[in-house]
Amino acid sequence: MENSANKTSQAKTNIAPQGSMHNISSNQNDHNTSDKSGLSDMTNKLTDKLQQFGSSTAEKVGNLSTTQKVVGGSLLALGAGWIAMNSMNKQDKMRKNVRKRN
Repeated sequence: MENSANKTSQAKTNIAPQGSMHNISSNQNDHNTSDKSGLSDMTNKLTDKLQQFGSSTAEKVGNLSTTQKVVGGSLLALGAGWIAMNSMNKQDKMRKNVRKRN
């Protein structure tokens, strides 16, 4: 509902006489402020969702046994290493192919 009230006040401001440029610039500032507040609201919602996700994930990890944590951490490390090695191999292959073409 605030947006419709904002648009109404902006429309009234735009109908100002030619000599009152102050009203038009005020309208632009109001529009920029509403854009920033919309972005701020979206950022706050995203932050809240991420905090909820982090809290639930930390709680679930906390409920795992030590053995499960060690095995899970090892698998994550191995997976990350495998991905890193594959990306390096792909880059090397691409470089070799470029050299062959030249």
